[in-house]
This record gives sequence, C-alpha cells and structure tokens, in this order.
Amino acid sequence: MDEAFYATYQAKLKQKTVLAPNGQCLLWTGTRCRLAGGSESQYGIIYAKCKQLGGGGLGWRSMRVHRFAYMLHVKSELSPEMHCSHLCHNSLCINVDHLILETPFVNGNRKLCAREKKCIGHAQSPPCIFFK
Repeated sequence: MDEAFYATYQAKLKQKTVLAPNGQCLLWTGTRCRLAGGSESQYGIIYAKCKQLGGGGLGWRSMRVHRFAYMLHVKSELSPEMHCSHLCHNSLCINVDHLILETPFVNGNRKLCAREKKCIGHAQSPPCIFFK
C-alpha cells in the first residue's frame, strides 16, 4: 500500500473521532458492532480497501477500526493470530499509544484487569494504563 492510501485513511479516522473526557482516548464515532453473545463491549468498524485475508489481492472488507488504526500506524498488515489489545480498556479508542499487538492469552488477561479495575500484570507486555 502506498503513502496516499495511508494519508487517505488517516484523514478518515480523524474525521470520525473525538477526544474522550479523560483527555487521552480518541473515541471512534463511526459505525459500531457488538460482540457475539450480546457482550456489552462495542467495537468500531471500518470498511476499507485492503489486502484480502488469505493472501488475495486488494478488495473491500470491514474490520475493527482499532486494528485498522494500528495497521495504518505501523504501515503493515497485521498477523491474524495476534490481537490488537486496548491498554486503556476502552473498546472504541483508536489512539495508537493505547494499542498493542499481543497474543490472545494476554488480551484475555486484560479482561480480568477491566473486571477487577486493577492491572494484574502481563509478563513481557506493558501494564494497563489506567489501572495501576
């Protein structure tokens, strides 16, 4: 993908975000979806022209906007085996300083932190940023 692609989508992300009351999270105001099973969490969704999953060429697909924001930040496709975790525990946040790629196991542990309102620690990964 070329620089024009990154610039175009960075501008689209900026148009659909607002600064959260905490002054740090950038909240997605565009399309949202709920997780399967009726979870309370909502994730932002974006429809973008990217590489198709499975090694195909460019094509339109929807994806979680926080993952897409991180992809734009690192200027690379992300491994489908890795999760893009929110260090801030705000599922609508697309601030790349609050996002990290990590294993599904570590991402799952972060859910415990959110439930307990306290970071339990994550070995090699950084701590949750609002729970100490």
